Amino acid sequence: MKKQNKRIDFLDGLRFIAISFIVASHCLFLEQGGIGNNIFFSLSGFFVAYTCKDEISEKFYNIKNILSFYIKKIIRIIPTFWFYLLFTAIFFYEDYYLFLDFSSEHSLILNMLLIKPLGHIWFLQQEMAFYLLVPLIFIVLYALRKLFIKNEKKHTNYLFNSFILFILAIVYLLFAGDIKIFNNSNIDHQTFRLGLFLLGMSTGFLCKLVENKNYHFIKKKGYRFITNVVVILFILFCIFSSNKFLRIIDMKYIDYCIGWKLPITCTCFCCIVIFLLVTSKDTFVNKLLSNKLFVFIGRISYTIYLFHWPFLVLKHPKPSIRFVLVYFVTICVSYVINKYIEKPTIAFYKRFF
Repeated sequence: MKKQNKRIDFLDGLRFIAISFIVASHCLFLEQGGIGNNIFFSLSGFFVAYTCKDEISEKFYNIKNILSFYIKKIIRIIPTFWFYLLFTAIFFYEDYYLFLDFSSEHSLILNMLLIKPLGHIWFLQQEMAFYLLVPLIFIVLYALRKLFIKNEKKHTNYLFNSFILFILAIVYLLFAGDIKIFNNSNIDHQTFRLGLFLLGMSTGFLCKLVENKNYHFIKKKGYRFITNVVVILFILFCIFSSNKFLRIIDMKYIDYCIGWKLPITCTCFCCIVIFLLVTSKDTFVNKLLSNKLFVFIGRISYTIYLFHWPFLVLKHPKPSIRFVLVYFVTICVSYVINKYIEKPTIAFYKRFF
């Protein structure tokens, strides 16, 4: 598979689509934030599986390596997150985070610990909970492989992991997907969306299987054509399935958000798109999503996700213009934060640890 600087450019382009939908949704322009979050959930699970080394399951039996995994995720996420909280507490304190509050969702300390996050921070609560479980998931996969597979080979392991993760995802979504776990300020977002992460992981191992076996069908023109069609249909689906268009058909859909109402369907669609993009080469959609603007925004999408929230104070009668204003200001701020805080923190960790 084509990788550049250990990143996959067209998946950064997919992040661009996700963050654009989320910001647009919060500006009440195109309310598809649910689909945007489903894309991020899928990608989080995908990268955990796809970028892992082949011996990762065995590696997680070592407590030192488990701690290393946790530290890397903390360094990647927490410093920028805490800076956002302090920034918002100082400049938007009346509406957001309070230094002397120790009980409500406005408590700075409770938000820093992701105990009772306010607003969009619920997403990070989900991410960190998933990463906390990743070593356990890999250990379970390893134990099951040792139990059911005698002669382990790479492609067999990938197929087995993908199948087991898919089954675990479906079982979780059917029997535990509605269980309220998290305590936060978003009532609709209190369930742990572990099943969506697992679907992304399943896709990651499936991509590794195809990569390892080097199947001939992925080199066919017909496969590239299917990839182009499916990805374009996915983008059109994301746009035209919003309640802005659905309510034209029937006003009962005026408050209908498909990403929240049908998360399993949307996430499966996301995973199919990820699989096709990763296993295809030199397609139109790969090149489209790999353009410099999409990749640039995709790579700072985490910072954009954090910092766009307070800039929603920018108002305009037209949601489309408000979206452009909020998005532009947030991109500018996020670029500075990414350059002078996020990147140096990660570089410091890599240099010394």
